[in-house]
Amino acid sequence: MATTSSRLAKFFTPLVLDLENQVARAKVVESVEVIALFDSKLMTIGEKRNILLGSARGEYISYIDDDDVVSSHYVERILREIENPIGPDLVTFNIYRQAVGTPDMLCRHRIDVKTDGKVGSDGSWVSPPNHIMVWKRNIAQKARFPDKNWMEDYDWSRGILGHVKTSVNINEVLYWYRMQIELAEAKGVPWKYHGRPIVG
Repeated sequence: MATTSSRLAKFFTPLVLDLENQVARAKVVESVEVIALFDSKLMTIGEKRNILLGSARGEYISYIDDDDVVSSHYVERILREIENPIGPDLVTFNIYRQAVGTPDMLCRHRIDVKTDGKVGSDGSWVSPPNHIMVWKRNIAQKARFPDKNWMEDYDWSRGILGHVKTSVNINEVLYWYRMQIELAEAKGVPWKYHGRPIVG
């Protein structure tokens, strides 16, 4: 995960500590790494993501955005799916998206979705997997993030999806995606986690 000075104390540091605690509780400190990158907005998001990808040494990789929140059992639940001799190329899970001025939405990321995204029959947003999902590192490295700050994750994930042969889906929310977090704070919009407001 990457961050900037404006998000370091309030969002980034608590997120890193949470992940490190989850890794410690799962007793996988030797095999799960939490990689973080701090800069002063001198690099594009795509460039930072490429640096993080190049630094990873594990068999799997997943990005967590610095202002988002993960489930309290995020690490343990993912490990359950990949800890077998021949793990899947990709692990998908549900995301709960929150944005200013639009209703909260459940997002389901599925390998079999070929469109850019659509509202499903249950009212959730259904779309192809993105950078937040869990990818085998050798597949993740088959494409580079473009050197830009917007849609870099879209371009990258579409560049590697064709290499995925096996996938597994965790049909539960493991990630709370918070859009426009600075705008939300300015407007006093509370973010929710398991239905409860997130106090920053």
